Amino acid sequence: MVPAASKVPAFVVCLFLLILALPSGTPARGEGYTHTVLAEQATATWCPYCPAVARYLREIYDTGQYQFKYVALVSDKNWAAESRRVELGVTGYPTVIFDWTCTRIVGDVGWSQPYIDALNSCGNKVVANIDLNLQVLWQGNAKVKVLLTIKNNEGSVYDGHVHVYVTEIQSRWYDYYGTPYRFAMLGDYAFNGNPNPPLQPGEERNIEAVWDGQAQGYGDLRKDNVYVVATVFGQYYQVSETAGATASDFKKGDLNCDGAINNFDIDPFVLALTDENGYKQKFPNCDRMLADCNGDGQVNNFDIDPFVKLLTGP
Repeated sequence: MVPAASKVPAFVVCLFLLILALPSGTPARGEGYTHTVLAEQATATWCPYCPAVARYLREIYDTGQYQFKYVALVSDKNWAAESRRVELGVTGYPTVIFDWTCTRIVGDVGWSQPYIDALNSCGNKVVANIDLNLQVLWQGNAKVKVLLTIKNNEGSVYDGHVHVYVTEIQSRWYDYYGTPYRFAMLGDYAFNGNPNPPLQPGEERNIEAVWDGQAQGYGDLRKDNVYVVATVFGQYYQVSETAGATASDFKKGDLNCDGAINNFDIDPFVLALTDENGYKQKFPNCDRMLADCNGDGQVNNFDIDPFVKLLTGP
């Protein structure tokens, strides 16, 4: 029997060959965008003008054509969402804030194009070159553990502020016309603070936080309905990067779901990369998105290098 570790170098060579064989994927940051945009939707359940705006955001998001995440701040249901509304300076509903200081749209403007224009405008702004990699581990009893890695790709020190929102994919709260919200913030942030000290050029920093749904009053939260959004703001509250992730029982890279990341995950990773249906059939109790090792919400050849790093790192 060949020791497991001895197979790694050959696998690395195979992955480089696999890169050449795969079709071109979508870059992690999205075509034409410098970063993933954050849209914060300030709303309330009693607002009759808010459901239309929620529909615009949902329809734009579901096309998959725009690199953004959004969070519904239902201020009459969640004190932390109300606090964020005040911090953002929102004085009326509905208001959608893009990248905090980039731009905002107040009221129902009647169609989705202005929101698309705002996304494109903010997504193409020059921002600090920061990478985020987000993992969310389900720990049972409505408790999630957030693992966030921030990397400063700039040639100067980066002093940012991180928000990590825990949301429900389909909210327990309903808008004025009885439609459940999408990605509504639950309770307080999982993390709200500055990486301290600031990140040096090229530095990578890990942040871990546990969000306890029982303590927050959401003990009925389900794993399959959790979506976490992390964002980092730089100078003048300008969003540098945003990432989102669903909850999983296993860490990214653990493609055979045995609780460890090692060379036994190599074949499952390649299968997840090249044959989605084949992976689901062979590993029905695993999540293919565990192969999304660069955290961009997709499984493609841009996940290969991050997977190798998980496999060979300390």
